[in-house]
Amino acid sequence: AANFKISVERSGNLLTNFPRDIKVSPTRVETTKVSVLGCESICTLCSGTSPCAPCDCPVVNKMQAGSTSTFTLESRDRFGNKVFSGGKAFRAVMMKAIPEGKTGCYVSDGCVPASVEGELNDNKDGTYQVKLIGTVPGLYTLNITRGAVPIFGSPMSVLMSPGTASSAPDGSWFALDPVATAGSVKTFTIQSRDQFGNVLSKGNEQFVTQLIGT
Repeated sequence: AANFKISVERSGNLLTNFPRDIKVSPTRVETTKVSVLGCESICTLCSGTSPCAPCDCPVVNKMQAGSTSTFTLESRDRFGNKVFSGGKAFRAVMMKAIPEGKTGCYVSDGCVPASVEGELNDNKDGTYQVKLIGTVPGLYTLNITRGAVPIFGSPMSVLMSPGTASSAPDGSWFALDPVATAGSVKTFTIQSRDQFGNVLSKGNEQFVTQLIGT
């Protein structure tokens, strides 16, 4: 799709009113040509009946619980031309990945089932903004489809980490024996958690401890 000039000659002479400008527009959207912006050179098209290995694209492969992850879909026709009109219905669903050697994500296997439905916004210019937000850490598989047909690069791999430390009721906590002896050191451990109760595995969180008499 582009702008061209068309010319028509007879015996080496241009016909009247030639050359003329002509604009070739994209044809309709081809779902398998739609891609996540920034993942085109990293992912491949999933084809065939066998399950495809998820694409590991830096644009979407990392999330944090409680934080919104945003990326853009770019639509194209079957020739790879960008389409500049909207109106198409895409769906983005993120499911907990099935552990290797298992048939599903089961609590008994240590896998906490979870799913996230993405929010899609049609930008009316051939691109679509996708927003995802989850609360349960772990490895997910993201499927982006239109009419059950996957886009280019789908499925995708997403690793969700816990959020930041929180003092909310479901957040950081500690166990402390209420009895202490004057002149003796009293120690206790604070287990940092995010607002959803997910355990944090990294440090650098700051807590303030005060001993106030009553």
